[in-house]
Amino acid sequence: MRWLFVTAAFPWPLDHGTYLRVYHLARTLAAGGDDVALLAPGDDPDGRRAYAQAGVRVLDGPAAGPPPGAYRGAHPPDEALARAVARRAGDADVAVLVHARTLQHAPAARPARVVADLVDDLVVEEGRKLWRDLRPPAWA
Repeated sequence: MRWLFVTAAFPWPLDHGTYLRVYHLARTLAAGGDDVALLAPGDDPDGRRAYAQAGVRVLDGPAAGPPPGAYRGAHPPDEALARAVARRAGDADVAVLVHARTLQHAPAARPARVVADLVDDLVVEEGRKLWRDLRPPAWA
């Protein structure tokens, strides 16, 4: 099977739960004989080497995402990454969109099957906060 992992930032160093998850999922799939590629904005030479040693192809993505403060919505649109996803998705059976920030690229990921890896479910987390804080007015 051919996998394409799409992340909103280059997942390195492995000091974040999302980055650990992407690295180990990709490494395990590659070790099992699947063709695994990573597409992310930015780059990290050490990370690129580590992924290559794990059998994961690192594709050249956009130089970086939108500049900070350029967008006031939940997740800034990243047209450069959307174009890169559209170019690469046809080479994959499955496109794994990692975190809510990459869900905007689901239409570009066709014809591959799209898997949304919502590492941290924001709705569940907010629900936990409401119950923990017992703030009934905030429920509305």
